[in-house]
Amino acid sequence: MTITAAGLGGGENDPERASLAALIAVEGAIFAIGAALVRISARRHVLPRAEGLILGAAAGALFGVSAVAIKYITQASPGPLLGLVSPWTLTAMIVGVIAFYASARSLQIGDGVEVIALTSVTANLIAIFGGIVVFHDPIGSGPPASRPASSRSASSSPVPRSCQPRCAPRPRRLAHPSLLHRRTRR
Repeated sequence: MTITAAGLGGGENDPERASLAALIAVEGAIFAIGAALVRISARRHVLPRAEGLILGAAAGALFGVSAVAIKYITQASPGPLLGLVSPWTLTAMIVGVIAFYASARSLQIGDGVEVIALTSVTANLIAIFGGIVVFHDPIGSGPPASRPASSRSASSSPVPRSCQPRCAPRPRRLAHPSLLHRRTRR
């Protein structure tokens, strides 16, 4: 809720608004969490399925750290050449490599669908969190809707959904006329 409230402001995408102190805090904290998850997964008493999920979450967190570092490099650096010399370039590369290996191992150990879902969700949450905290990115650009879009579309018809006709049955496909002609000759 706090992240949502912080991101509801209508800010512009201004590189000068990126906070270096917030970047260091977010990158350091999330890297520590990702490293701790990798360390926890290496313990002997963790089940293989849980180990895959823990490594998937760690990989997602580290991919998120890399994404925030890359965004900082591309938006806050004074030029394209100086952006490559930034310490955040090295951070993004190192964290990206660790995340890649953690992700590969998590896919070897755990169930692929579960691991991919957890890795994707974690990476996106970290990237969103970093965007809000470090870059002051807004979550939305207008006033919140009075009701969700799914409820508007479901109630737009005056006829209840249970009474609406189902898909019409497909018409029977007739054979090609030349085939029909051959059959009648015999």
